[in-house]
Amino acid sequence: MSSRKLKCTLDNTQLAKSAEAWIDRLINSGGKDWSLPVPANPDKDVDLILSEIVNRFKKQLYIKDDAATIYIDHPEAGYGIFCFNSKGDLFLNSDWGFYGYSWRAFSDSFADFLRRSNAEYIVGKFAINHNQSRQLKNWLTGKRKAHVEALLTEFLKKLNECQSEPATQNPQHHDTN
Repeated sequence: MSSRKLKCTLDNTQLAKSAEAWIDRLINSGGKDWSLPVPANPDKDVDLILSEIVNRFKKQLYIKDDAATIYIDHPEAGYGIFCFNSKGDLFLNSDWGFYGYSWRAFSDSFADFLRRSNAEYIVGKFAINHNQSRQLKNWLTGKRKAHVEALLTEFLKKLNECQSEPATQNPQHHDTN
């Protein structure tokens, strides 16, 4: 027998069905059907099926979500702290309020998606959530909108400057003064 580790080939649905069948079998037999066959079969043996479920569950608990923060200190628009992650969330905390939006459909990395976006587009998305949360229409207008757009423009410039590095792996601090 090979010394390499055997791997379960069942997908999640198959694995769950197999575990449920084993649980029923063990309950109905009062545990007497429990066995440790040799050679081991990771797709059929109860101990290996349950171990695989635990391992897959643990992996889901520890999925790393990379996030980055970029600080902008704009001479006219004030400060802005931008936070974004690899799942598609972007937040801005600034002199002009707190804004956020979540994108769940982008073709590659979220940082690359943001690099291809423009300030006006993102302000429009921020306005959707900001207006809804306050039950207002067109609250993000005039001077407030102009300053948020200026902060976003600086943020996008900085994001493009660090294009050679994955922005969500190397948090940046950027002061425009």
